[in-house]
Amino acid sequence: MHKCLSTFTQEEREFLERYHWLRHMPEFFNPDDVFSLFSNFEAEKEAEKKLRNFELGNERIRCPDASTLHALIPYVKRLVRFFPHIKEKLKDQLSSPHIRNKVYQYETQHYVKKIDQNSLDFNPGALGVREFLNIDKQNLLLRVTDGDAWRGIAEVYRVLHNTQFSEGHYIVLKLKRFLTVNRMINLNALLTSMEEPHLLMIACGTNHPVNDELENMLQEMFSIAKQKNNMKIILTAQSEGYIAALI
Repeated sequence: MHKCLSTFTQEEREFLERYHWLRHMPEFFNPDDVFSLFSNFEAEKEAEKKLRNFELGNERIRCPDASTLHALIPYVKRLVRFFPHIKEKLKDQLSSPHIRNKVYQYETQHYVKKIDQNSLDFNPGALGVREFLNIDKQNLLLRVTDGDAWRGIAEVYRVLHNTQFSEGHYIVLKLKRFLTVNRMINLNALLTSMEEPHLLMIACGTNHPVNDELENMLQEMFSIAKQKNNMKIILTAQSEGYIAALI
């Protein structure tokens, strides 16, 4: 059973996103550390039970059955409204650079699985990606003429083997999802704190509007990359258009 995430307010959605990330990192997250703030054992266990079985994806929230979903929606709304300290505690759990990087790696794995499930036949030499990864240049725009921007990212990913950007040192996201995650976990702040090589790959759709949020975020990111020789950014788009104008 699933429902569109638009049924939640922005604040409620961010709570769900944060809890979803942390729940998938059990080595760093113990729900008791958050829900012990209830000072009530029954309330603590109810929260853990209610938030145990949902998944997020494609702008939807999914539960095993309708009754679970119908109980979860009003519960989250009450929790966020009447227990703001729980929400803030959850936010604090994601404050360290190490955990923030784990979130971006978790998001990356979602897209890497999609790439691995689809076999692509292409000529990596034609992209000039290997050369880019080995020269002192931070930004690269790949214009995809045969396929969409996501295919371009998939092709770049195939070239990463035997480069300095091993697993854990690259981020793969579609632009829309990237902006959603970035509002909660500022990637530029994370990149500034990183010392090891890092590659950021973003697939840019053709119809995403150019607004102040996008322009400021990309300009700051490019500025950070210029200061870090071991950081590179690859953007893919079907046509140069608005992305090219921002580089």
